[in-house]
Amino acid sequence: MFAEKFQPAPAKPVSPHMQRLRDIVTRRQQLVQLRTAEKNRLQQTTDAEVTASLLTIIQTLNKMVASITRSMIALIRQYAEWRRKLAILQAVDGIGAVTAAVLIADMEELGHVGRKQIAALAGVAPFDRQSGKWRGKSFCSGGRKSVRTVLYMATLTAVRRDGPLKAFYEKLVHAGKPRKLALNAAMRRFLVILNAIMRASMNPA
Repeated sequence: MFAEKFQPAPAKPVSPHMQRLRDIVTRRQQLVQLRTAEKNRLQQTTDAEVTASLLTIIQTLNKMVASITRSMIALIRQYAEWRRKLAILQAVDGIGAVTAAVLIADMEELGHVGRKQIAALAGVAPFDRQSGKWRGKSFCSGGRKSVRTVLYMATLTAVRRDGPLKAFYEKLVHAGKPRKLALNAAMRRFLVILNAIMRASMNPA
C-alpha cells in the first residue's frame, strides 16, 4: 500500500568497487575510534605496565590506519570519476584526502541535489519542533554520521583560517549565537559550498 501511494524511486544498486570503498572507509573509521579509546585510557593510567601495553597497541593502530588510508586513496585513484572528484574536493581549502574520500564514498549525492537536501542528508539541516500551536527550538538530527564527522573537522580547520567561512562563523558568534550552533551553521554552509563546487565542476555549462 505504501509503494502504491508514494511510488518511491527504486534504489540504485551499489557497484562492487563502491561497496569495497565504503567497507574500507568504515574500517578506517573503526580503527581511528579504537585508537582514540586507547589514547584516552593512556591519559587515565600511571601504571608502567599498562602504559607500555597501551603504547604498543596505539603504535600498531597507527600503522594500520596509515596502511588502510593508503589503500583507500589507491582505490579511489583507480577510477577516473573518483580521481576527478578527489582533485576537485582537495582543491578546496580545509579538505584533505581523508575527508574527500569519505565524501566520495558516503555522499554520492554531492553535486546532484539541492542545498536543503544535501544538508539534510548530512544531518546538519535544522528542523523545527512543532505540535499544534506549540513551537520549540530548531535542532539538527539524523543524517550520515561519517560525513558529519569529517565535515566537522574540516570546518574547524576552515574557521581558523582567514576566509569567508571564518568571517561567517565569527559574524554569528558576535551576533550572540552559541559557538556550537555557529559551528553547525558553518558546517552547513561549507557543505552547501562543496555541493555547488561539485555541481559546477562535474556538470560544466
